[in-house]
Order: sequence, then C-alpha cells, then structure tokens
Amino acid sequence: MAKQLEYSVVSNKRAARPTALTFCSWEGAIASFAAKMGADGWPVNKDGRDVLEAFPPEKVVVLSPDADEVLGDLRDGDVYCIGGIVDRTTKKNATKQWAEANGLRSARLPIDECLPLEAGTRRHAKRNVLNINDVVTALVEFNSTHDWKLSLEAALPQRKKASDVSAKQSRRKRKPDEHGGTPDNGDKQPQRDADENGLGGADGEIDAIEVK
Repeated sequence: MAKQLEYSVVSNKRAARPTALTFCSWEGAIASFAAKMGADGWPVNKDGRDVLEAFPPEKVVVLSPDADEVLGDLRDGDVYCIGGIVDRTTKKNATKQWAEANGLRSARLPIDECLPLEAGTRRHAKRNVLNINDVVTALVEFNSTHDWKLSLEAALPQRKKASDVSAKQSRRKRKPDEHGGTPDNGDKQPQRDADENGLGGADGEIDAIEVK
C-alpha cells in the first residue's frame, strides 16, 4: 500500500492542476514503512486522525466501486475519500457499507459509462476494483480536463480497458518462444496489484483528496 501512496503523490505532482492530498490514519506500520521510502519529504498532508475526525462528515464522499451513485463533477470543498486495506482478495460492498454506517455519501467512478465493456464477464466484474494510485490519477486528471473518459483512459491499466474480444485475439496471435512457451502479453497482473482492495475497508481510510 505504501508504494501505491507514493505513486499517488507522483501523479498529483505531475498533474496540470494538482490538488490537496491528505493521508489520514497516518500512524503505526504504514507510517513507519513509508518513512523508509522517504515519505517525510512527500508534498502531502499527513494526519494521524481518522478521516471522520480530520474533515467535516458532510463534506466527505467515499469512493466505492459498489456505490449506486455515479461520480459527476468534483465539487469545491468536498473531500473524496479513497479507502485501502492490504489483502489479495476484494471485499464486496466494504466501502459502501462503511459509508452507510457512518452516514456518509458514496459514489463510484463512471468507468462503465465512459469505457463500456461486455457485461457478465470476469474482466467486467473486477474492472471497477482499482489500486489507490489509479483512483488518485483519475481524480487529478479530471480536475484538470473535466472529461471522465480522458481521465479514466489515462488512469486505468490496459487490462481494465481492453475488451475480452481484443484480449482473446491478442492471445491467439502470440507465437511460441524458443522454449516452446509463449511470451507474457501483460495478461498477468503486475505485482503492485497484490493489495488491490476495492477501494475499501473499515481497516482505515488512507487517502483523502480535498478539492479546492
């Protein structure tokens, strides 16, 4: 997760219009581990408090792949919360239920609306589950472009964008290498997705983006 937070910082720094980035619940193991990565020099706000203590609850919008509401424009003054847990499995509805339990609004990125993909497939079912840094990239890109399609295309890994048909065609085109195997075409998830988590969890709200 610390590496994803570092990627998030880089995305925000490179953005045409950087926004205020706050890491909440910044204490314990995550803070100690990140410190070894140079986190003390990251240009972000670090707050040991829970996001509910750090920001007015009425301003917080929890981003969840399971939310009913689709995120539209980013509103000045709102805080967009990206939760994170370290796990190799997703926990469906975790962030949505956490938001409901705390009386917070929730919304999902308009991935299906802007980048259509055949429904009912495994690829479609998991495509809304993103790493923390991918969500941050989408938000900071939208803060500059005000175009969700462009922002999501810039943020999503290729495997989340390509259609199943294209993926199958790509696999058919692969040729055996000299050892009789086939070269890796990117179908495997990179190691940094090991803690891909559905933006969720009651284990701690890590990221908060405050739009100003």
